[in-house]
Amino acid sequence: MPGINLTMMQEGGLNADYEDIGKLADKLLETLKGSKEVRITTEKGTDLVLDVEGCEWMADTGMCHEKGTTSNLPAGEVYIAPKNVNGRAVIDGSMGGIGLLDKPLIVEIKNRSAVSFEGEGAEKLEAMVESVGTDGRNIAELGIGINPAACLIGVILEDEKVGGTIHIALGDNSTFGGDVKVDLHLDGIITGPTVLVDGIDLNVKRFA
Repeated sequence: MPGINLTMMQEGGLNADYEDIGKLADKLLETLKGSKEVRITTEKGTDLVLDVEGCEWMADTGMCHEKGTTSNLPAGEVYIAPKNVNGRAVIDGSMGGIGLLDKPLIVEIKNRSAVSFEGEGAEKLEAMVESVGTDGRNIAELGIGINPAACLIGVILEDEKVGGTIHIALGDNSTFGGDVKVDLHLDGIITGPTVLVDGIDLNVKRFA
């Protein structure tokens, strides 16, 4: 529960029906199982193609019924460590280490590496990435928010769960099937995405 505060406990994502989120996540995992390619676009200019063939989709649902199970709170996302990523991410919600964004932060990506940053917070983000070396540029994660009660508040713990958004992360993915271990994991939230999985629209707006 990093960064959680009293307001977050009284309203927002923690007040979701986590049994419903768990059921939705199970259905989504079944739909996403065995998928090969994800394409994400937005009206603001995001255009990403992710190779996820052979990668494992996971879920964070807030439901911990078995010994050793862990979860974020607030919870509510499905996510994956992609094999490869290319394109442009226009991050317009919030960014880890920066907070809510008034203007978009643009990340150009080539072969799963962030090659340039432009826009609000670009210099700060690049400095954070550079502080840990080349692996900090790794596109570590694609996540899809499925918590309808979560709100975009500038605390990434909740922001990344907002229903109908997606997020990409830079840095470490060693704890969920990835191959990069580094002392950095920064999520960037993208609003209003169209998500095509093997050419089929996932209709993520229904999660809002």
